[in-house]
Amino acid sequence: MKKEVKVGLLVVISATLLYLGFNYLKGEDFFTTDKKYYVVYDNIDGLTVSNPVVVNGYAVGRIDEIEILHDSGDSLKVHLSVESGIELGDGTRAMLADDGLLGAKQIQLILNPNKIIYGGGERLTGTKERSLAGKLQEKAVPVIESMDSVLIQMHKMLNDSVEKSLTNTMKNLEATTAALKVIPGQISGMVKNGNRTLDTLSAEVAMVAKSANSLIKEISPLMVKLNQFADTLNDLELKKMIASLNSTVTNLDGITSKINKGEGTIGKLMNDDKLYKDLNKAILEIDSVFDHFDHNPKHFLKPLGKKGDDPPYK
Repeated sequence: MKKEVKVGLLVVISATLLYLGFNYLKGEDFFTTDKKYYVVYDNIDGLTVSNPVVVNGYAVGRIDEIEILHDSGDSLKVHLSVESGIELGDGTRAMLADDGLLGAKQIQLILNPNKIIYGGGERLTGTKERSLAGKLQEKAVPVIESMDSVLIQMHKMLNDSVEKSLTNTMKNLEATTAALKVIPGQISGMVKNGNRTLDTLSAEVAMVAKSANSLIKEISPLMVKLNQFADTLNDLELKKMIASLNSTVTNLDGITSKINKGEGTIGKLMNDDKLYKDLNKAILEIDSVFDHFDHNPKHFLKPLGKKGDDPPYK
């Protein structure tokens, strides 16, 4: 085989593989047994080639091609490729629906009972699922209508309440104005009564002051006498306390003098150490007796026990 033939075959094979690979990447499978169908929509809302075809959420095919039908008002013809095991017929509905929240589209096959089973190439009945915006609008319209009616009722209630409040306010202002007109006369009467009361009170205060002055004059000599009596009592108590202190100091001086002279037990203890030595000796002998009693109680309890040789007393 010549080199030119080999190069030509290589080019043909490469071109064929490139074509088949490119179409396979576009979603066309030349070796599949899937059946072909198509659906016509007025608007596909962003559906593209290779988008899935699903049954109950399970992918059973894909979109092979989309073409515009200019003769039918620019409607769109969508070609589907569906697995051969899925039986489609006149009861099947191809519904254009959302594929998640990101805006992607897919075709959902609704399998209803069929009178006629399709073998491939037939047109399926197309329907559309309401979009998320449509669903929100459907839910929002009743809410908005309810809110509108509520706002109308509130506006009416507020208008009624404001009107009633204004009416009551005007009535209260009129009553207040009438009361203010009466107040000056009442104030004048109160001032007159107050003047009369002040005059009477002044006269009574003057009488009380006069009586108090006469009472003070009568009480003053008595207060002088009471002060003199209190001074006398204070002098007597002070003189008595001083005399008692002098007597106590004299007795303490006598006792101190006797102690210094060596008179009495305390004086002898402070001035003569012989008495101290004798007392110390007596205490030591008593301590020796108690110690002997502790070690040899038989010397002291002999009449109560048996007679025998006792250790000598030391």
